[in-house]
Amino acid sequence: MAVGNRIQVFAIAALSKDGFIGQDEGHVSTNWTSEEDKDWFWDRTKQAGAVVMGSTTFFATRKPGWPLPERMNYVLTRDPEGIWQKYENDEERSQLRAKENLRYLSASPAEVIEIAAADGHQELAVCGGTSVYTAFLPLVETFYLTREPVALGEGLRLIKDLDLNGLESMLEENFTLQETVTMNDQGTIRQTWKRKKS
Repeated sequence: MAVGNRIQVFAIAALSKDGFIGQDEGHVSTNWTSEEDKDWFWDRTKQAGAVVMGSTTFFATRKPGWPLPERMNYVLTRDPEGIWQKYENDEERSQLRAKENLRYLSASPAEVIEIAAADGHQELAVCGGTSVYTAFLPLVETFYLTREPVALGEGLRLIKDLDLNGLESMLEENFTLQETVTMNDQGTIRQTWKRKKS
């Protein structure tokens, strides 16, 4: 895969102990994840310099529809022009249209990677939600998975159609667990999974 030589693609996610990334599409992850995970996400994505997420995830952040600062935000949507109607007023729209670190795209994962590489990025962080993690999975070289000791009961899976057991099996089959870090006294851990060489 040519793009793999130019840019490293990693996925970064927080997972509840019962295997969910959120209760529903509007559930902001920062409502249930630890401070340590928030800091980790912030620092690691800033280090990468570029993130990609779906528009639903983008509008379910602490500041809905606003790009994460100090990194390029590629936001996937079926309608890159129509998405601007989600903003409340023309002033907000024009403020955001002027931002150089926000691009709405209707593109495949391979195309997003090509765009990020052409923009000079060496890393791209895949930040959700389920459909984006699932689409990018074949291209992800590293998975950073924070395991939070919180049960959500129901909700959105990390990878479409994979329950917690299915996810564990997929990771063990395709990736090698390289590192496990204890993040706090509450039982939050972070795992680093690297894709096995084929």
